[in-house]
Order: sequence, then C-alpha cells, then structure tokens
Amino acid sequence: MSIVNVNKESLSVRGGLATADIWMEVDGISFPKVQWNDFAIVIMGWWCVGLIRLLRNESAREIFDFMDGPYSVELSRTEGSAGRLSAFEGAGRRCEVASGGVVISEFAHDFVIEARILLRRCKEINWWSTDANQLDESLKILSEILIRSHGNTPPSPPVLAHSRSGARG
Repeated sequence: MSIVNVNKESLSVRGGLATADIWMEVDGISFPKVQWNDFAIVIMGWWCVGLIRLLRNESAREIFDFMDGPYSVELSRTEGSAGRLSAFEGAGRRCEVASGGVVISEFAHDFVIEARILLRRCKEINWWSTDANQLDESLKILSEILIRSHGNTPPSPPVLAHSRSGARG
C-alpha cells in the first residue's frame, strides 16, 4: 500500500472546486481515514512544496495539512535520508495518533506517482485550474530533484491507469 493514497475516481468538481479522496498510511493507520474527502489538488500542491524544501535541505521538518478537519501529518528528517511521519488531530493539531519511520525519497516518489495520477484524471474530465497548474509545475521540480539526487524518476502512470481506490493490497 502507498503512503499517500488518492482515489482518482472520486474526483468531483463543484463550483470550480475539486475534491477527491486522499489519505496517508502512517504506521499502518489510515489517516485521517480511508477515503477522506478533501481538496486534494490544493493540499497536494502544499505538500509538494514541502517535499521540495525537505529534499533541498532547506528545512528539517514540514507539516502536511489537510484542509478539512483538524488533521495534519508532520514529516521530519531524522538522519540522512530517513524521516519520521507523525499524524496529528484535534484542536491545534497537537494530539499525535500515529507515527512511524519513512525514507523521505521513497515518500516523495510515492507522492509524485499519486499526484500524477490525480492530474491525469483532471485532464480526463476536462478540468484544470491554477491549483492544478501549480501542482503540475511543482511536480516537475520535485521529479528533477529525485532524478538528480537518486538517479531515478518516478514513472508516469500508464495511459490506462488502474483505479487507485481505498482497498488495495
């Protein structure tokens, strides 16, 4: 299972705003929950910028907020390429509910794949926005960082990408 999960089939546009099911797996816990519906394009844009800062060593810790609800995930560098994911909820997002180790570049690779799948779905339904464009541009930067630092690039999803839904195994 991926760390970052997006159900591309859940992408819905209302009043120009796009939502989709998005959640993270933190130490075996689906956070905030499987098929959490949120403004996936917007928050993935925020998360992408945070990953860029981490991989450029411009920060040692980034907070990945969910827009709906009092939920966030903190990714902090622990040693070298190792990191720690911590999921928080509640008032002020201070109550830690899960945490676990992660390789930051693997998290970023996983993120790029999921974001590309979601952006491809946006094109399939003929919807695009400045938020989608910003995410797309940030993904190009993140992918280039991964290529330079790790010698590999996250693959683009196949043209007939399978549905990424909640119950994968």
